[in-house]
Amino acid sequence: MESREKQGNTVIRICIDGKEEENIFGTIHTSYKKEGIHFYDIVGLLTEIDKITDERKFPNKMFNRRYLDKKIARTSHLHNVEDKEPDCVRNISELNQEYGKLVTVNLYVNSRKNTSLQGYMIFADTGRLEKYESELELIEVIESYNNVKDNHIKEQMVLDAI
Repeated sequence: MESREKQGNTVIRICIDGKEEENIFGTIHTSYKKEGIHFYDIVGLLTEIDKITDERKFPNKMFNRRYLDKKIARTSHLHNVEDKEPDCVRNISELNQEYGKLVTVNLYVNSRKNTSLQGYMIFADTGRLEKYESELELIEVIESYNNVKDNHIKEQMVLDAI
């Protein structure tokens, strides 16, 4: 496993605050931003995770984009103004103070092969560790955990009513 200091640099804390119809929403916290990043559906969540990994330049993409148009290839580097990793503004203990109303997950992205994410996640309330090999597996784990937790809450409400 990684050192505690390195974990703070690589962890992405996902705080799921709610679910409307089939869409989850919440905030993402990272050591590179002081404020949380809001997402309103699973596509937004995955898009923001991809942006975060691009900004911190870790893990690197397995393949660089190829351009058929030489003019675009010559100017493509202009989109990446900063070539250095951003500075950390929060440590792991600060990230661990953020919680979602439904689910909180510490997400670790170890690699980005085949234009997908690979790594593991740890659920904050149970410490349960789950590995994932793609965004689809990431979504399935979060959704199944959220559904189990929803069912447990509903069962507890029924028991409390009795």
